[in-house]
Amino acid sequence: MPALPPGATIEDLRAVLDVAGDAPIVVALSGGGDSTALLHLLADIAQERLIAGIVDHALRAGSADDARSAAEIATQRGVRAEVMRLAWPQGAKRTQAAFRAARYGALAALAAQSGARVIALGHTRDDQAETAAMRAARGALGGMRRFAPAPVWPEGAGVVLARPLLGARRADLRAWLNTRGANWCEDPSNENAAYERVRVRRALGDADIARLAREADTNAEAEMARDRAAAAWVAAHVRFEAGRIALAGAPPPRALGALATAAAGRIQTPPGAAIERLAARMAAPGFRGAALSGARLSVERGGFSLRRDPGAVFGRSGSAGLGARALEAGQTLVWDGRVRISARAAVTLAAGGTDPDAPVVEAAGRLFSLTEAEEAGLVRADWLLEAHVSHILFTPP
Repeated sequence: MPALPPGATIEDLRAVLDVAGDAPIVVALSGGGDSTALLHLLADIAQERLIAGIVDHALRAGSADDARSAAEIATQRGVRAEVMRLAWPQGAKRTQAAFRAARYGALAALAAQSGARVIALGHTRDDQAETAAMRAARGALGGMRRFAPAPVWPEGAGVVLARPLLGARRADLRAWLNTRGANWCEDPSNENAAYERVRVRRALGDADIARLAREADTNAEAEMARDRAAAAWVAAHVRFEAGRIALAGAPPPRALGALATAAAGRIQTPPGAAIERLAARMAAPGFRGAALSGARLSVERGGFSLRRDPGAVFGRSGSAGLGARALEAGQTLVWDGRVRISARAAVTLAAGGTDPDAPVVEAAGRLFSLTEAEEAGLVRADWLLEAHVSHILFTPP
């Protein structure tokens, strides 16, 4: 194994392989110094297992050329390259959050197609400090984890993000690449002060980076400990049913947040303050139920029940409900982020009746409940509630 950059360890790199198991590993490659260094480091120990996932955001002139340059970097290192060009529908909101969701969606799709369980990212010590500074400006704590669930659902189901270079500085990675005679290219947006991260980067000195990164590491470890405790509570007190989550008691806030997110079929958990308030109310006498970010919490059967909020399914005043979706035989989709439906005949799925938990199924001019459609052999339904909670609360072994 060649010498490593300062702050990078063989243990962190091999941990990526351990979490991936025998499956391929997608390396998110922009062609910049950080992701190029990660590509070389992982290729030194597992070149045959790597796939370079290159996302062309298609937001500026020359982006396709940059993607081709990144692909050449991968090919020269002996790694298969896959370029994914994003499409932006007319009127799509082009925000940083939208860019991030689209980028991770494309990488997760590549992982699913290739059978990969890990997407490796070249985030550094500098990135960790910058992220901590931006979160602190919003009154929040937290840090990037070395392993975290992919932040998209359902396309990211079972896919983990790995960040084995959180101990390494950006400048050290580039210096290391120079010693190997390796090429990389820089994204001009990294110098665009219109972006908050660029402004924060320019304001931080070495002492700030060291302090903020240490604090972020500590916060990330605390978050993982909370997730482990929440997963243990779920295992002991929760029963998953078709469209319903039964809770035997009031959960800790982190467990409640994960459960409500799964019941709503979303990926973004509700705000922490709202979760903590609701968790406290659940433990108090007289609680009767509440709505939380697309989920409906009720007192039921000596405990609590979480389901989809009917208003989000059927629509409220001023907002539409879920639209109908047609499926041909052999096609599959995830309905409302909660249930994977595979069609065995031509069907149409729609929100109907009075049940927000599942769609009605129309086939050959007749309406069926989802259960009836399964019994008639029209569809197969696999509920994803438990898998979704496990995805949100993932912690490395």
